[in-house]
Amino acid sequence: MAAESDADLERRLAALETRVAELEADRAAHTAAPAGAVPPPPTGAPVPPPPAGQQTWPRSDVPLWQAPQTARERTATWTEQITTEVALKWAGLGLLFLAAVFLVSTAVSRGWIGPELQLAGAIALGLVLVGLGVRFVSGFPLWAQSFGVAGTAILFTSAGAANEWLDLGGIGTGAMATIAVTALGVALARQYSWMALAFLTFFGALSVMGWIGAPDEYGNVAIMAYTFALAVIFHALYIDRNWPVLYLVTGVVLMLTQLGVPIDRDDFVDENFTAIQVFLVATAVVHWVAPVLYQLWHRSTDELGRIAARVLLAVPAWFWFGTVVLHDMDTGPAAVLAAVVASIAVASALILRSRVPLWLWAAQLLAGSVAISVGLMFWLEGSTLLGALALQAAAMLVLATKLDDTWFWWQSVLTAAAVGLVTLGVTIDAIENDETWGGDAVHLLVFAVAFGIGWYERKNDVGKAIALGAYLGLMVWVASVFIHFGQG
Repeated sequence: MAAESDADLERRLAALETRVAELEADRAAHTAAPAGAVPPPPTGAPVPPPPAGQQTWPRSDVPLWQAPQTARERTATWTEQITTEVALKWAGLGLLFLAAVFLVSTAVSRGWIGPELQLAGAIALGLVLVGLGVRFVSGFPLWAQSFGVAGTAILFTSAGAANEWLDLGGIGTGAMATIAVTALGVALARQYSWMALAFLTFFGALSVMGWIGAPDEYGNVAIMAYTFALAVIFHALYIDRNWPVLYLVTGVVLMLTQLGVPIDRDDFVDENFTAIQVFLVATAVVHWVAPVLYQLWHRSTDELGRIAARVLLAVPAWFWFGTVVLHDMDTGPAAVLAAVVASIAVASALILRSRVPLWLWAAQLLAGSVAISVGLMFWLEGSTLLGALALQAAAMLVLATKLDDTWFWWQSVLTAAAVGLVTLGVTIDAIENDETWGGDAVHLLVFAVAFGIGWYERKNDVGKAIALGAYLGLMVWVASVFIHFGQG
């Protein structure tokens, strides 16, 4: 029996070896044989199915974005995902939150929790919310920013309440806490691109300092330095994170803040006049330079370019209104500062002409011409005042032709109208005083006609030349009218 079994196994093994040899020979023959040219199927013929047992894999040279896509299942919206269980869960969390608020309110009103525990609890809650915001950045960005904003707001409130409500610590402690929270808010806003947190941090940094009485404690020079530091920080944040709205809002608010600080404090103005000039000029230069740095950093034009250009035009008015009108600055130093500020603007415009957009170059140049005009006005006064304004109107007209901006056109028209009304009044006075005015009236008539033609034909070069010539004629006419009067 054993011999027959061994013989049977040997026969089966030999058959298997023979079969394996045949399969290997067949495989070698198929591999070595060149692929014959397969004639294309006739047009309209159905594609034959692949042989049984063979799998058709996608070709590796077909790009992924060209591969056929299967239909995706539609994801349910957040409203469709709300079930009874989810609704009850959130309702329970809401009731738990209200119960916690009621418990804390009762404990505070009855004296169970002292001021120290109240402040510690508020700070802990703010830090927890900020931590939750950082934790949920990747999965829930909207919730993350909401937690971050809420936590930072609580920390700002705690910094002010420690001194004003709870009588814990002095103004110095509140100021240091405000600076710390500001640094935290700026860091989080930059790290996670939370623009809402940037706005909250900016307004919190300004308002809490006033709330705790820092201007009265440290003096307005320190507050001016503080606002200048905020200008540098938040303009840098605008440049880094491409937030033009932040640039516009912070610029306008800082203008109003720096003008409002010294309004009711004459002693501050008299004793620290140089300091207020330095910080106003420094903040104006930061606001001027920020859009240029943004363009050089990102090599692109933001969507609020023209609005930012028009905000730039307010910078000279901001500077002169703060340093001259409010504080009766002497005309000599005013003209010198005008030359310095104008030189910065014009030099930056000329240097960066080929590296920044046209609107930014025009705004820089126009802002510089504004400063020059104001400087001439304060230096010479009298007829030069209107001459400088006429020159300003001419500059706006030229820039309007370059930018094709209706806003610049109307601004030039209004400036020319203001000059015309004032000079018309002077002409009437000259008539009443029997001054020579006949030639001046003819000159004014020629100017009016020329400007009307130039305005009507402003879309072509001839009309622009006529309008520009009319402005130059107005300047000559202004000088001829005022030549009979003294300066001042």
